[in-house]
Amino acid sequence: MPQMLIGQISSLNNEYNTVTKEATRNILVASFLFYKGEINMIRIRSP
Repeated sequence: MPQMLIGQISSLNNEYNTVTKEATRNILVASFLFYKGEINMIRIRSP
């Protein structure tokens, strides 16, 4: 019984880590694209 619980906890932990990594990557990509977009907007706005 405890063995099964430990297995479930570790697999949940692995899933959580994967999701967290993906979310972090998505946030980084989104902020990078946003940053590039801001730079382009500034470039377009300036004469």
